[in-house]
Amino acid sequence: MLAEVHDAGDAHRLMAKASAAEHYARKAQLGEDAITYAHAIKIDAEVLLGKFLKETEKRSGKHSRGGGSSGTQRVPLPDAPSTLEELGVTKKLSAEAQALHTIAEEQPEQVKAIKERKKSVTQVRREAKRASVSEAAALPSEKYRLTSLPYWYRGLS
Repeated sequence: MLAEVHDAGDAHRLMAKASAAEHYARKAQLGEDAITYAHAIKIDAEVLLGKFLKETEKRSGKHSRGGGSSGTQRVPLPDAPSTLEELGVTKKLSAEAQALHTIAEEQPEQVKAIKERKKSVTQVRREAKRASVSEAAALPSEKYRLTSLPYWYRGLS
């Protein structure tokens, strides 16, 4: 299935099918193996979707003609890249898929945990964000002391 994916539309359709298979496996009580397998395919398809969306050029004004001051309709050129709407992908799904693709490149062990349903995508994104914030907000090792009071605090004592 994953070998047959050639563009973002294929990845999105595979992701929808895998999600339906996961839902069916849960409802039919087919067991944890079937549910985890369908979930892993869904995550792989989402990583591929994120890869395709990152690589695809965004559609801009140069990809259409018309729409000038004369009131003509803007018409996309034949070689214009597809929009998210044409692919059936929401902005939220696009952002999540691209973030998951980034996680897959930087932290493959986290994606393995997501596939095995030990962690959710949201948990991994939160952990990554917390780690980056704690690195950025690390206090210097030197001690600082207040040498003078702020101008607005002087009269309050």
